[in-house]
Amino acid sequence: MRYRPFGHSGQALSALGLNVSWAKLGRSRNAATRLLNTALENGINTFHLTSAHPDLLAAATETFAVVDRRVLFISLSAEEEGSSDPADEYRLEPLRERLRGVIKSSGLQWIDLLVFHANGFDRIPD
Repeated sequence: MRYRPFGHSGQALSALGLNVSWAKLGRSRNAATRLLNTALENGINTFHLTSAHPDLLAAATETFAVVDRRVLFISLSAEEEGSSDPADEYRLEPLRERLRGVIKSSGLQWIDLLVFHANGFDRIPD
């Protein structure tokens, strides 16, 4: 696997990243665990989770527990996968509380990147 340096942080990210779609995995915790394990075994350390579903987060936490969290880059969608109007989920207080819950319940310690859907830019407060 090739790795690319990421800014001044000293972190090296895999040239390939994995987009983990809870819906496309059939909402199966076993499928998520197998996919994440296979990715790690093949040197992938960059992951995007499209959902904050508790089972997906639990599978990710269990899988990533064997790796130093500092060598992983984990991003998360700000809205839930399949939301009818993702921008409605961008109100600051509910978003902040949801993210606190995600980090606390998942054990991931932190999220490296939070991704917003394109049509929500006008709804995020300054």
